[in-house]
Amino acid sequence: MIVKIAAVGLIGVTAFVVIKHVKPELAPLTELACAVVLFFLVAGELSSLKSSLVSALETVRVDSAYVEILIKVLGAAVVTQFAADTARDNGMTALAGKIEFSGRVLMIALALPVFRAVLQLLSAMS
Repeated sequence: MIVKIAAVGLIGVTAFVVIKHVKPELAPLTELACAVVLFFLVAGELSSLKSSLVSALETVRVDSAYVEILIKVLGAAVVTQFAADTARDNGMTALAGKIEFSGRVLMIALALPVFRAVLQLLSAMS
């Protein structure tokens, strides 16, 4: 897998440099296309990561619903960072900040059931 990632990265850099000299306005699209391909290469590994995480947490008897929430929050963080970095690379720093803020709000919203369960646990203990 790492060889594929490295190959896509090298091809993307080479294409970016060549296209930048021929048609500079298309260079950012080359970078974006390379980033999307890399994202989908890594996204294929998420299912094995999820199953490993679920089996590890089942040994400690953690509810699988919390594992799902954790995976969603981590996925939102990765996608948000990817989108913000892409915007920042293309000179849109204000948009990158808005993407990061939106991602944080989404992650908080996704994690609310966990916060609720913690509060219920604390109230039951008192």
